[in-house]
Amino acid sequence: MVEEMIFRPMRRFKQQLPEEDCVSILENAYRGFLSVVGDGGYPYCVPINFVYKDGASRGLGIQHPGPSSLQRSRL
Repeated sequence: MVEEMIFRPMRRFKQQLPEEDCVSILENAYRGFLSVVGDGGYPYCVPINFVYKDGASRGLGIQHPGPSSLQRSRL
């Protein structure tokens, strides 16, 4: 079981997955996407490889797309 943490309630709580489903996704995936709000409120996302084992994840690497990819994605 994941240690209880204090988070604010999820805004779109009807879309929240049960913890068992979240763990299943993490155990069967090997990459995901880290998305944040960047400079000026612009969304920014990078792919990240990870391993989920024994209830913890370890990031293995972030593949930065580079400036030319970012400029193309904004068109």
